[in-house]
Amino acid sequence: MLMISNNALKHGVLLPQKTVVRVNVAWYTDQKSLETELQRLMHRKVCLDYPQGRTKPPIPQLTLSQAIGLLSKYTNIRYFAVSNTEDPKAVETLRQRLPSDVCLIPKIETELGCTKVRQIVSAAQTNIVMLDKEDLYTNVGMDPGRFACSCAAVRVAGATDFEVLEICGVVFST
Repeated sequence: MLMISNNALKHGVLLPQKTVVRVNVAWYTDQKSLETELQRLMHRKVCLDYPQGRTKPPIPQLTLSQAIGLLSKYTNIRYFAVSNTEDPKAVETLRQRLPSDVCLIPKIETELGCTKVRQIVSAAQTNIVMLDKEDLYTNVGMDPGRFACSCAAVRVAGATDFEVLEICGVVFST
């Protein structure tokens, strides 16, 4: 799967048609501006990314419930990512709140999440996780050994059971 931020489109980057466009809820100060962006992307598959527990700016202004409410209104939202997933029971509860045709993508950003990745995937009823290596590195106290072990644990767990989406470079534009 290729998933690229909607910000790339705003800078004229041409994406293959099958690309999933990621829209991070934290970058929208109100529901109206987020809905305007979702309407603009009606011809694309979208992953709505809710940064639960985000502590760095920008902090999401919309609630998780507001974000979930958009899933039935915008049928182009095919994926729903949620940050800082560590608790399989909380993931299971979230899965129950989502429409069955929307794929839940847990974002693994902590050492604890890495240790529970198989249970999280099972609770999410998915075959995809996102590994946020930048936040994971911060979570492990910038310890290269703990970071490498945590990343390896997720990759090994996903070797046969699920896909692991990882950041592959960065785009800079004027």
